Amino acid sequence: MQPGETFTSIDIRAAFLRPVWADTLTASAWSTHRGRTITHYSCEVVRADGKVAAAVTSTVMTLRGDAARGR
Repeated sequence: MQPGETFTSIDIRAAFLRPVWADTLTASAWSTHRGRTITHYSCEVVRADGKVAAAVTSTVMTLRGDAARGR
């Protein structure tokens, strides 16, 4: 994000693949597509044993100018 920009979520989806009890979790996120207005992100949440516990995707819309004010 650049100064003066903000975003709003368009879509968030989570798939809970394995149970998590008392464990250390590591989350890694990255953009899979970045356009001028729409960006898609993916995230994996991994347990201490290296197994993926959750997979999350999100689509956001970047807001600029008047649309970004006060958000």
